[in-house]
Amino acid sequence: MSQAREQCGIKHQDVEYRTLVSECACILLFLITAGSVSGYLFSVPALYRIFPDGPATNLLTALTVGCCAVSILCFLHDKRRLMAYFLMLSSLVLIFKLLSYYTHLTVVLDLDREITLFHQRYGDHKTNQMGINTVWMMVLLTSSLWFSFYRRHLFAQALAMLSFIIPSISIVGYVFNLNSFYGQMSLNTIICGVFMIFVTLSINAKYGLIHALLATTVSGRLARVQCFSGIVFALGLSIMVVRWRNDIDINVLLPVIIISLFWFLLLQAFSSAMVFSKIEAKRQTMEKKLIHAAQYDPLTGLYNRMAFSDESHKAIQRQSRDGGNICVLLIDIDFFKNINDTYGHDVGDKVLRCVASTINRTVRNTDIVGRFGGEEFSLLLPNTTWEEGLHVAEKIRIRVAQLGLSSVVGKKEKVSVSIGCSTIDINHPSLDESLKWADLALYDSKNSGRNQVQGEMGLTTLRSRAKRYSNC
Repeated sequence: MSQAREQCGIKHQDVEYRTLVSECACILLFLITAGSVSGYLFSVPALYRIFPDGPATNLLTALTVGCCAVSILCFLHDKRRLMAYFLMLSSLVLIFKLLSYYTHLTVVLDLDREITLFHQRYGDHKTNQMGINTVWMMVLLTSSLWFSFYRRHLFAQALAMLSFIIPSISIVGYVFNLNSFYGQMSLNTIICGVFMIFVTLSINAKYGLIHALLATTVSGRLARVQCFSGIVFALGLSIMVVRWRNDIDINVLLPVIIISLFWFLLLQAFSSAMVFSKIEAKRQTMEKKLIHAAQYDPLTGLYNRMAFSDESHKAIQRQSRDGGNICVLLIDIDFFKNINDTYGHDVGDKVLRCVASTINRTVRNTDIVGRFGGEEFSLLLPNTTWEEGLHVAEKIRIRVAQLGLSSVVGKKEKVSVSIGCSTIDINHPSLDESLKWADLALYDSKNSGRNQVQGEMGLTTLRSRAKRYSNC
């Protein structure tokens, strides 16, 4: 119970932490977009155009980012209707921008100049538009938030991760000064996009791929290591390509890139195989331990009652098919309660182990031995006649009586067993009925003075047996 409460507490803390981080990221998005808008209002170009000759953050971009940030905050505080309003506003802007890029409608083509304030004043013939890469990034992120709104978390994750391709390409462009990689996407827009992707994945982190990636399991740690190594490898490979692109022939560089990718993926596969093979080996070991714990009595090493019943039914089915006799024995340690009360449970456990070991040494490997409960043991002897069963029972009784347990239980105490014997009618096999009559025979054995074997012929009818034991 305490572990369950502790786990619930950890999960609650995790949810609170993710909510806090998401809220902080949304606030940071507000600050960046507010800074861009302030740059337009107060004529500070550095706030919306970090590099003097680079792209600027368009007011439409700031508007859509702000709407998405507010919608995320609404999602975090369960204001679903308000979230839908802001997402619809962002969606309308993006739809108009897509139409402006993929249609020839002049009304739509002039959307930026019509509704974006200060565009004419601060354009200065420099890049100041909501570029197609920015539009598609925001389309994917807005769609991801719509899926989050409708609780389709896996689709939301997929679109958010897909949208990360666009800012990552732009980052590479800025790092290596490749204008064609970032186009009209400003550095402010890239930062906003990365934070929005992070927050969108964070609010859906309890599900799917992100949940598996952030898990504290071995597979989660392996996934994080592989993701980090993939980023490092991609960065190193891109640096190599950019640095050597003018010095090495493309016919030489391309095979080097392909071979590098091949060996990197191969190493990733090998590392995964090694880790999961170890996990599988541990799982199989634990499975064997669980199976053993479910089937065997931990004190005596014999079958427990359930496993004894299962194995006995299998043996009875085989015997019914092949023919032959089956004998059932129930063994009870005499005055075991007195031993426990007088010498303690440690001594009682030693007696149980010694008696169990004696029974195991006396019977055949094909015989089934189990601890029936407490100080009782049960045996099923396939291919054993009535007389042979009595002989085995007598042999067990004598060997237990000869055990040198005086050093364990004291010189005054002697360990003995009473045994009830019954057989199974192969024509109408029933383990429960046979155990019932063996138990009645054991009752007879105890009433007759203990330390002896009593039994009933299994071939007699159940009615005659019932008449025999009606007074028990």
